[in-house]
Amino acid sequence: MAPNIHLFDRPLTDLPAAVAQIRRTAQRLARASGKPVLIKETGIPSLGGRGLSFTPELQAAFWRAYLAQGRRLTAGDQGPLVCACVAFEAYDLPWKAAQAVNPAEGAWGLLTAAGHPKPAWAAWSDA
Repeated sequence: MAPNIHLFDRPLTDLPAAVAQIRRTAQRLARASGKPVLIKETGIPSLGGRGLSFTPELQAAFWRAYLAQGRRLTAGDQGPLVCACVAFEAYDLPWKAAQAVNPAEGAWGLLTAAGHPKPAWAAWSDA
């Protein structure tokens, strides 16, 4: 299974709890299906939209909290593997923001549209 598990529809005040919720969701999917799970997409944007305040620094803090909890876990003692090591997008995609009329939609990348590293890049590089 390769689900998208995002938590960008609410303010994120407790990043470790948000990360734990993503991982619990993946573990529940693995237990229910009996199949391995690869979290295909997760993360938060580096720009706010629709009343939510996201920044490059918050995006980096999310990835630091996410990566600090490890990249692999199991659904249970003998459960299927859950891989939690995939970033949403490498580059910002401004066309998505224009199409969705939401600036956050174009700001998911670890790099700007011009290829310059954002603070979140360092979180992955350090890991």
